[in-house]
Amino acid sequence: MFWLVASSKQWENYRDSESKLTNEPDLKNVDYTTLSKKASVIPYEAVKAILHRLAKRMNRKTKRALKFPVSLAALDSTTMTVGKNQLPWAPFHGDRSGVKMHTLFRVDTLLPTQVEESKGLTHDASVADQFAHQLITSVRDRAYATIKDFDALHQAEKSFLIRLKKSMYTQKRHSLKRWEPEETNVIEDYTAQIGKGSNQSEERFRVVSFYDDEGNTIRVVTNLMPLSAKVIADLYKAHWQVELFYRFLKQHLNMKRFFGPKPNAVYGQLFCAIIAYMLLRFLYNQLSPGWAFTSLTFINFARGLIFNTFPIEAIDSLALFLHEWRQRSNPNRKIVVNQR
Repeated sequence: MFWLVASSKQWENYRDSESKLTNEPDLKNVDYTTLSKKASVIPYEAVKAILHRLAKRMNRKTKRALKFPVSLAALDSTTMTVGKNQLPWAPFHGDRSGVKMHTLFRVDTLLPTQVEESKGLTHDASVADQFAHQLITSVRDRAYATIKDFDALHQAEKSFLIRLKKSMYTQKRHSLKRWEPEETNVIEDYTAQIGKGSNQSEERFRVVSFYDDEGNTIRVVTNLMPLSAKVIADLYKAHWQVELFYRFLKQHLNMKRFFGPKPNAVYGQLFCAIIAYMLLRFLYNQLSPGWAFTSLTFINFARGLIFNTFPIEAIDSLALFLHEWRQRSNPNRKIVVNQR
């Protein structure tokens, strides 16, 4: 609970938190050394387990979803760096140390489904196997791509969209031409084997090249055959939603500043920042479709909820939702709902 409040209100450190705890009736007023000691010993794996349980529940119950022909999840990472003396167990580059958070992020619900931690120098491709994609089409950047992954995902009957590295060779091409050149930004659409020599894919895969919004050429490999090339390009562009997710965490949930140096404190703080995002996004997904007179962006909704500056309609819808949610969870419990 402390990490959720500290993250959402962007407290600066343990000392800063000590002075502000007196204004938080749901938290005990303790000194900063107690906070530091506690954060260093609580296993971050427990917080991670809570995050994943919430992810399963929230992604099933969301009301607000972007419209895509497939269930889409983007796999990407973000790196947080500090001075090398702050995290001596996680050296990065030069005089910096750092850690990474790898996230499988549902683009249709704008909620993460799985998050894994690593040190900053860990290569993204080595973490990819930890993610359970199930029936979700995964969209990956080129850092998560190896030719062996293409065959393995396809043989496991898992659909994917992965950006190809510029150095990856394609051969035995067969053009598909499933697009109208004058209507889209698609450049090429063909099937091919990826790689060459001993490092070559066993299967043939579809390759779609297109221009992004800034005029850069993007080349993706996929096993999604029935969809048009334009849809393939649009699906990959939706991958950038995970970048907006990371940007929100760093700008609004204090993800760039570490309170403590120990792994439990660092990863516990980061997982709780993501939990804070999930709670805010889930509530926004549930409430905003029902507003008749209120128009709030997700950022304005989050700040309004954290600092109690909601319009009346949003307050009423939140109180009603929480009341109904608690009754479903415990029908025999008597609920009293107030504005706080």
